Amino acid sequence: MATPASAPDTRALVADFVGYKLRQKGYVCGTGPGEGPAADPLHQAMRAAGDEFETRFRRTFSDLAAQLHVTPGSAQQRFTQVSDELFQGGPNWGRLVAFFVFGAALCAESVNKEMEPLVGQVQEWMVAYLETRLADWIHSSGGWAEFTALYGDGALEEARRLREGNWASVRTVLTGAVALGALVTVGAFFASK
Repeated sequence: MATPASAPDTRALVADFVGYKLRQKGYVCGTGPGEGPAADPLHQAMRAAGDEFETRFRRTFSDLAAQLHVTPGSAQQRFTQVSDELFQGGPNWGRLVAFFVFGAALCAESVNKEMEPLVGQVQEWMVAYLETRLADWIHSSGGWAEFTALYGDGALEEARRLREGNWASVRTVLTGAVALGALVTVGAFFASK
């Protein structure tokens, strides 16, 4: 069960993330949640994690909201079905990020299909789902502070640099191995003459 202190944080986090994603897609004008850089480290971490998720799983996750064929009458049921399926194997931070990305994608699809009133409702469903079904797991996993520690302060950028650095190292080693193999082959050729 969510503590009173977590409820405003969750609501603000959902509003910021959805607003940020809608603005990325060009759907929302003006100021409000998600506008400009996030001041709250948790909001920054969720934005970065969501962006990384979309980058890594673009093909798999793209158009999911459109494929659901959401109508005002079916939206809540579809939201709950997908969310339940997402957490069927148990919650983890990656699935939580996917949940946020899915919720924001559903909001964007609602705007795209001229069902703007659903945006606020989807955000309320997200908050309710987080506070009723995921609050205990979030709390037992270190809370939003743990999420921020894992994904905030450039942690994702650092992980990406390390991955890219590892690939650069692998390329260097492979190139070196090929060059060494060529030298050994040439050396063996000249030694046999």
